[in-house]
Amino acid sequence: MRRVLIAVLVMILLAVAWWFLLGSRWNDRTEEARIALEQEQQAERDLQRRIAALQVVADNTLEYQTAVDELQRSIPVTPQMDVLIDELAVLAEDSGVEWVSGVYSTPSEEPLDSGIREILISMEVQGQYFEILGYLYGIEEIDRLVTIQGINFTSSLDGDGFNIISARIQATAFTTGSVVVPEVDESVAGTTTTTVVGNVTTTSTSPSSTTTTTAAG
Repeated sequence: MRRVLIAVLVMILLAVAWWFLLGSRWNDRTEEARIALEQEQQAERDLQRRIAALQVVADNTLEYQTAVDELQRSIPVTPQMDVLIDELAVLAEDSGVEWVSGVYSTPSEEPLDSGIREILISMEVQGQYFEILGYLYGIEEIDRLVTIQGINFTSSLDGDGFNIISARIQATAFTTGSVVVPEVDESVAGTTTTTVVGNVTTTSTSPSSTTTTTAAG
């Protein structure tokens, strides 16, 4: 009987020891799993923060590029005046006024402090007062930056007796570039041809296309 009790007690002690050993290992694995989960959650939070930061950069980059594109449309790096004059002429037609003329200068030799060069524009349109007023407002809406410096109004009667207003508009467009006049390559020699017909001598030089005619006598 005593031996039986001892055997049972030993079995109980072994079971308790096994339980503590198994429980300790289980707790260790649970702790490791908890730590791994926290690390994954932290990594996910870091990733979300990085994505949010990159999104801000992307949004700012898009806004910056949009602003740059808008600036280049309003103040281009090349004069592009033929395009602007065509646009102003089309705008006149759309506004119900007659486009009479439009001329412009080359970009100013001396740029402004901001590096922008001015291009002077002189144009004339004809029509009724409110149509001309609408045309002037329309100039403010085009992509190209054009400022109005002065307007001179004159009026006359057309063949039907209606009052027609002529508006001579002085304006300024802008560019960041300038017109570069190509230099003549003096190293390229021209070809000179001399022709004598009777008492007349004709000398022609190419590619400069210079012709000299001398009459003898």
